[in-house]
Amino acid sequence: MTDKNKSQRKEIEDKAWDDIDEIKDTNKEELVNIIAQGMDSKTRLTTIQGEFKKQKSEKERLSTDIKDRQTKLNELVSTYNELKA
Repeated sequence: MTDKNKSQRKEIEDKAWDDIDEIKDTNKEELVNIIAQGMDSKTRLTTIQGEFKKQKSEKERLSTDIKDRQTKLNELVSTYNELKA
């Protein structure tokens, strides 16, 4: 009877460890997929941030250019009005 109980206990433990190993493997696969998705998202985010910085810099450059041209235009208009008077 004791040998039978030991045998049953061993079978139950082995089955439980097999189930644990299956769950662990499944969790590893899911984790790998989640990490891959996270890395893809990070790549897209980095690309978008780079593009945003590039466009922001271009916008600032153009804004400065517009201000400079507006200043020159105001000077020319002022000079024109002085010469006209």
